[in-house]
Amino acid sequence: MMLAAISTMRRNTSISYGTCLLVIVVATGFVHVAVLLMATHNLIASNIIQLFSVLTAALVCIFQAKESMGGVASRRLWHRLAFAFLVWSLGQALFLLSVFLSAKPARSPNSSDVAWLAFAFPLLLVAARRDSKEDIVSWLDTAQSAAFFIILFILVFHQPTSLSMVTAYNVQSVAMVLACALRYSTTHVGSERIFFRNLLLYSLAYGFFSAIGYAGQGFGFGLGSLIDICWPLPFLIFSVLTLVCPPSAALGDDYIIRDSARHHLQGISALGLAAMSMLASVALAHTHPALCGTAVVITSLLFAARTTAREWQLRRAQEGLRHASLHDSLTGLPNRAFLQQALTKHLECDGKGCNGELVIILFDLDRFKLLNEGWGREIGNKVLVLVSERVQQAVRSQDLLVRYGGDEFAVLLANVEQCEAGVIAARLIEAIRSPLLIDGKYLYVTASAGVAGGSPGSDAETMMRDADCAMYKAKLAGKDRFMRFASAMRDAANRKLRIELALRDALAAEALTVHYQPIYGLSETALVGFEALVRWTDAELGVISPAEFIPVAEDMGLITPLGEFVLRVACRQVSSWNALHGQQLFISINLSARQFDAPDLFATIASTLQESGLPPALLKLEITESVLLDGQHSVSEVLSRLRATGIQISLDDFGTGYSSLSYLLRYEFDVIKVDQSFVRNLDQDPVRGELVRTVVHLAHNLGKKVVAEGVELPSELEYLRELECHMVQGYLLSKPLPCSLIDALLDNLNTADTRMALMRRLCA
Repeated sequence: MMLAAISTMRRNTSISYGTCLLVIVVATGFVHVAVLLMATHNLIASNIIQLFSVLTAALVCIFQAKESMGGVASRRLWHRLAFAFLVWSLGQALFLLSVFLSAKPARSPNSSDVAWLAFAFPLLLVAARRDSKEDIVSWLDTAQSAAFFIILFILVFHQPTSLSMVTAYNVQSVAMVLACALRYSTTHVGSERIFFRNLLLYSLAYGFFSAIGYAGQGFGFGLGSLIDICWPLPFLIFSVLTLVCPPSAALGDDYIIRDSARHHLQGISALGLAAMSMLASVALAHTHPALCGTAVVITSLLFAARTTAREWQLRRAQEGLRHASLHDSLTGLPNRAFLQQALTKHLECDGKGCNGELVIILFDLDRFKLLNEGWGREIGNKVLVLVSERVQQAVRSQDLLVRYGGDEFAVLLANVEQCEAGVIAARLIEAIRSPLLIDGKYLYVTASAGVAGGSPGSDAETMMRDADCAMYKAKLAGKDRFMRFASAMRDAANRKLRIELALRDALAAEALTVHYQPIYGLSETALVGFEALVRWTDAELGVISPAEFIPVAEDMGLITPLGEFVLRVACRQVSSWNALHGQQLFISINLSARQFDAPDLFATIASTLQESGLPPALLKLEITESVLLDGQHSVSEVLSRLRATGIQISLDDFGTGYSSLSYLLRYEFDVIKVDQSFVRNLDQDPVRGELVRTVVHLAHNLGKKVVAEGVELPSELEYLRELECHMVQGYLLSKPLPCSLIDALLDNLNTADTRMALMRRLCA
């Protein structure tokens, strides 16, 4: 807090200093005008105010240097500019001294003229680029400007009859504008642009008001008249601009031309400086022919060298941009665009030199997102760099390794046989599998790869899609491996895409249906409830298995609305059947792990029960281990709230997970459903039989109901009845049925023949 307070105090102090300077600058201008209007002998007073105005501008520069955040280089620019203003002030002071001593200005050219012309040299140092060690164009521009002002000095002080002082000052003003415009045209957007924009505006104002001043003198306005306001006014304008719009950040060093207008400004400024240097050199011809020839040669060579260097610089910049557009900045590898060009070129091969097949290996790092989130992006970037180096060593020298994007890489193999491509892919996977030593820690990374082949005339996009499809299959197969593309993969991918497109529309139109598989009680020898199972028949795709479209719904984030649809339809339907047939049949409905992510799950279930009229005790919600795997507190809380309302919770597929027994300790379940993989042939397999016997006895001891799924043989049913299993379901008794067949089943449920047949089947 103390540091923050000190920083705030310093900032407030800086603002107060800047405000004071701004007030002084503005007041100086008004005072100068008042003096010129009211005083009778105002020559000395006017020039004193002019001197004060320029010194104030130098003080503003020193103040900005102190406040600059750009370091030593930035402060140096402000100090150079302050020095330039001080040189101009020296000329003004010498002019005042001559007026004091002789009561009139000295004859030109004099010592004041030397200072006023020389002040352009430190201004050139300001306009010179700070990064000019590598920017030869900037050196040449500075040299061209310096050459012009040197020739101007020779013309004024060694050949005074060839050039009047008024002309020299006007020429100086134009050259300053060109030099500042040239520097401004090579700046990027930001604080540096603001600085040199203000400097360019100053040079324009300097030239404009100087020309007005000299023109006024030509029309009879003498020194000490209103025309004197023209000389300090550019310095006052610069001070106001700097204080109102200060370049608050560091001055940048990038050599970037942002638009064509600034590019043209740079060319015009450079050409203008060269032309002025040439004209000034020619002016020496009358008295110094040798010097004239030398100056012409030097200025010509400078301009020619500048033009050549600029073209070379632009060409190098274009090459750099092209390289950047085709290469990855992190690993230095070619990127996706480069791969597309190379792949297209190879596929357009007409067979000359193509002795083998073209193969693409596309791979990405398994669980890289987890590594990035756990260790941070810096470690993740180091992993990518090390992986790229290892893979580069694992492939052949003629192969093209590409960073395709993110943690995806690709290897283009030209003129290779399929068997050799497999060897390279295996070597690549093995190289990545070795531990990576990063910052003193060993990290273990694996990759999944897809291998796809092509031939001359094949399509590049199709080839990449095939490799991606094979890589996806490698991930599904367990990761850390590669798989070759097969046409069946493409067919499966196309079918999945069609399912994705159709599923959303089907769900919106409620085109899916709910089938009901009867569940029978062995002790009651009667129908006790149903399990709701969603089914889908598409007009184009035909009958689609739940094992096929439910994972798609999970991936698309549609499993929650799909679950709500099944819950709503099933509760309404069973409630209707119970009311119509006077039964108390329950409905068992699956809940997915994704549905527990919805914050309104409990409210949705409660409102569905209220709307359908189904008692909570007749709703059983089935959950699998995937729901409980994360051990989230929210899951336990929702289950407790559901049970508190009377809803029963079933643990589905019991025995197939990693820690099902532990779930019986951590969560309260009402029903345990034995997976059909244990029920199948349990009467013939002693191990299966004993496992099911153990589960049933465990449920009895814990006071829980047991449902055996997938009963398909009479012998299985008899075995379960002997174990005193509470409920059974399976194709032996009934497959999942649509509503119309359930209606017929319930209509015949109370007939004597139906009851006898059911009892014989359940008690056989």
